[in-house]
Amino acid sequence: MFKYLWLHIAFIFFAVGFYSQNEVLQNNHILAYPYESSLYKNHKNQNFHSGVKPYISREIEQIDSNYTSLLFNNKESKMNNLNVTPFVDLRGRQQLSEDTRLNYGAGVFLNSSFKKFGFSGIYSYASMPRFQFQDSSVFMNDAVNGMGIDNGTQNVHYAEFYFNWSPNKFFDITTGNGKHFWGDGYRSMMISDNAAPYPFLRIMSNFWNVKYTNLYAMHTDTYATGNLQRKFAVSHQLSWNIVPNLNFSIFESVVFIGNDTLAQRGFDVNYLNPIIFYRPVEYAIGSSDNVLMGASIKYVFKEKYVFYSQFVLDEFLLKEYRENTGWWANKYAMQVGFKTTDVLNIENLSFQTEVNWVRPFTYSHKTSLLNYAHLGQSFAHPMGSNFHETVTRVRYLFKDWYLEAKIIYADRGEDFNAVSQGGNMMLDYTLRDRERGHKIGQGESHYIWYNEIKVSRKLVSKYNLNAFASYALRTDKTTSGTSTLHLFQIGLNSNLWNVYEDY
Repeated sequence: MFKYLWLHIAFIFFAVGFYSQNEVLQNNHILAYPYESSLYKNHKNQNFHSGVKPYISREIEQIDSNYTSLLFNNKESKMNNLNVTPFVDLRGRQQLSEDTRLNYGAGVFLNSSFKKFGFSGIYSYASMPRFQFQDSSVFMNDAVNGMGIDNGTQNVHYAEFYFNWSPNKFFDITTGNGKHFWGDGYRSMMISDNAAPYPFLRIMSNFWNVKYTNLYAMHTDTYATGNLQRKFAVSHQLSWNIVPNLNFSIFESVVFIGNDTLAQRGFDVNYLNPIIFYRPVEYAIGSSDNVLMGASIKYVFKEKYVFYSQFVLDEFLLKEYRENTGWWANKYAMQVGFKTTDVLNIENLSFQTEVNWVRPFTYSHKTSLLNYAHLGQSFAHPMGSNFHETVTRVRYLFKDWYLEAKIIYADRGEDFNAVSQGGNMMLDYTLRDRERGHKIGQGESHYIWYNEIKVSRKLVSKYNLNAFASYALRTDKTTSGTSTLHLFQIGLNSNLWNVYEDY
């Protein structure tokens, strides 16, 4: 069973070359914005795949001749370099009817590139209190949003780092403790950077017009027993640039437990095979591991109008779908979106809108040890399942100024009366009260508007230090009334990773 894996590795070693700019870039919407429009140009001579993140510095440099290092505006031209830079995150948060909160964080960012090797990493200590809607909506327990475990203190040590080896133009091998995002949308139905960092190994193979990505990850569950329990996820994606402006990708992922009541499995070696589909393997080893499959498509018109879509299938029975029975196990997620840049011929003015919907019980399992979550947060969409959502964003970059306006609407269903309605992906899906008649938004209905405007200005390019101010209005309408959140923020930060509070 290992022969395919060894063939895969052997080919890597037989074509070794030397390439600089091999450090992994941080996933952050503001950091990526200056080069984002370049990702969708007609790159006839480049095998670039925008839906596999985080990117490697070399990939962006090859498609954007004006590219400079996203951090500190320092074009890296030397083969051997090391940047060590401190950063801060200080913000005052005023929520009407509550006391002012002070969130703070400080740490260090490092990156280096030496011949075929690259390193980038972040360490931060931060205090990031959550809001009540985050506790009730996404069941984080003792986790700080997108950062890690706080043990009830809401203070957390954050560590994100990537070691990358690019032995030749065909392969990139990355390991570390980090986050990933697969897709071209603001959200991802496949893999997103919503949850805290996790240990991983990523192997990306580039050939012809294809990128094949294997991602081996170790996750942690805090829900099943109240203690930290280890679980694993193995995912792969085949991304094919059919023509320069049309991409099609297929995706598959399996979540499995290292130890269960029957055996001490550890990491199941059956899932090391880098090219096989996992569902046959699951049946062959007699397990009930959680397998998801999916596909995505992206079409770019006139090098600036981007249409994209994702579909993820958890379980499905065509007969039940045709008869429209609302069978509980027809579990799937869908995304349809559009984005464009230089709107009205204004440079760096962009518009994006997308619709996301996820059926009840999607991403869940009989136990949270097999669901699609890490440290209490979904590693797909932040809301998990059982919702419709529309996201619209307008962004503008002018010199050192960045402006973003965001409008999000969602209708979602939450569980109540100890019965699973498919909204809490942590719950055992056998706690449902019926087999059929399930629909999106069932349970306790929540109709949510989240509107936000943010403005920031870069103060010190060397440290990527920005001053910012933002205002968010969140309303949540239920049968018992409407709750309203007014949130004002002002502060300084370095924008090194994404944190999602907009749901």
